[in-house]
Amino acid sequence: MVCHSMGGLVARKYLADFKDSCKVEKLILLSTPNLGSLGLSFNWIPLLLIVLGFSGFKYIWPLLLLFLGLVLEVISFLRGVLLLSPAAWAMRPGSEFLRRLNSEQMPEDIKYISILSTTARLPHRLVNFLLFREEGDGAVPLSSQKLSNRCVPNFSNLDYSELHTDLPHFVIPKRIEPEVTRAIMKD
Repeated sequence: MVCHSMGGLVARKYLADFKDSCKVEKLILLSTPNLGSLGLSFNWIPLLLIVLGFSGFKYIWPLLLLFLGLVLEVISFLRGVLLLSPAAWAMRPGSEFLRRLNSEQMPEDIKYISILSTTARLPHRLVNFLLFREEGDGAVPLSSQKLSNRCVPNFSNLDYSELHTDLPHFVIPKRIEPEVTRAIMKD
């Protein structure tokens, strides 16, 4: 299984729930927010700005807040994120979904590979600095992309490795990254 972002969390949930009957040999996680995406902790801000914008039109500031909230929501939508969706809420750090998932053991007969995404692009590096204070792909910090004891209780028993790539979270690659190809083909 090759999974990106929330798909990796769904795959982990599937494997945890069906560990005795699944027929998966390898799970490749690409930029999966195993500990959550801090950026989604603020997914309510556009809605707040929109609500405040509708609070009254006597002054110009409510219109500016309304416009800013709508712009943020549209930008997120164009990047493939519905900020107020159940999936976005589930990927927030400390969400009930992540707490339950990260307390479940994973099957030990599967090869796990995390492809850690970072980016050298300036706007993404700025987002990483402002939100995470660490490297990441503009949406998920490196510490959340890695499998560890914090997200898998039996982590020390897993066959786990990591690869690195320079790929922003929301950019659709025009080709398969060599790191992904190596991870898929590697025994």
